Amino acid sequence: VIGFFEQPVRSLQHGENVREGFEKAGPMIEVSANQIEGVLGQCGVTETSIAPSEKQALDRDGYVVLAGVIDAEWLERLRSAFEKACDKSQQAKAVKESGTRHIDDLVNRGGPFDAVYNHPRVLAAIYHILRVPFRLGQMNGREPLPGFGAQGLHADWPARAKGEPFRIVTTIWLLDDFTSDNGATRVVPGTHLLLTPPPKSLAAPASRHPE
Repeated sequence: VIGFFEQPVRSLQHGENVREGFEKAGPMIEVSANQIEGVLGQCGVTETSIAPSEKQALDRDGYVVLAGVIDAEWLERLRSAFEKACDKSQQAKAVKESGTRHIDDLVNRGGPFDAVYNHPRVLAAIYHILRVPFRLGQMNGREPLPGFGAQGLHADWPARAKGEPFRIVTTIWLLDDFTSDNGATRVVPGTHLLLTPPPKSLAAPASRHPE
């Protein structure tokens, strides 16, 4: 999927990279290819964790919106933990030239962040795409400040060769509403199937791309 951050929103983002085993908390241990479904089952993943329509959206569009994953109580804990991490992080205090607060390594900050990368519906979506053992690559927090964050559309992984499997899945967890007024991640359906880098015409954040 091609996407970008626009204006002031807070989000958690993590990428799942294909490897020979898991490196995750709890029951996520190194496993062989024929054990992966058993380990996912220990994490609560079943055949019905994501609906057929959601699987179709992943295949067709390259992304899916999983509504209702974060309840109100968990959302408040995530927001609070994000702000506490910002207060403790010199990296976040020194806002980068991009005008974005960055918080890295959320996977090792514990608390409400742990359930993000172990959520059964998210794991089910990731496995539907990758179909092999995988591990958590990174988990970071971002908050583009007002007037900043308008990245050009881009891919998070080099273009695939014909027949090559997908190598990464990126998930975005919204801690604030993503709207046209405060900025949102934009995706172009179907671009996950491109076998070449995204065309330069997609790099303009404000442009419309009806094609």
